[in-house]
Amino acid sequence: PCMIVYLPMTADIITPGHVRIIKKCAERGEVIIGLLTKDALKGYKEVVMSYEERKEILEAIKWVSKVVPQPHLNCANNLFKYNADFLASGDGFELDEIKAARLKGCKLLNVLLDGETKGRKLYSSADIKRRIIENAK
Repeated sequence: PCMIVYLPMTADIITPGHVRIIKKCAERGEVIIGLLTKDALKGYKEVVMSYEERKEILEAIKWVSKVVPQPHLNCANNLFKYNADFLASGDGFELDEIKAARLKGCKLLNVLLDGETKGRKLYSSADIKRRIIENAK
């Protein structure tokens, strides 16, 4: 049976880093992206694209098996619902995610891209947003 890799994402501005992380996850199994909904992001992150726009882009990436709503920051319900074997992240895990993975019995998959170290990312959506704002001035 195929392994299931669950990858929670905001995916507001897709970078090459997002695509590479998804590709690396696909090396482990079927990739299901838990796309954070507007409610999940309230008070956490501001997004410029709607859920539907973000979902459409992610579904076009060939290594993505399925994009599902993640209505809470805590992904525990979706780990069980989709019977995940791995919980993946490109920027580390929150304590709630670690607890959820342990509860489900998932392995944590912290995906670092070639040239990255913990705390030093090659791509940053926040940095891209900042550069857009600076260039608009």
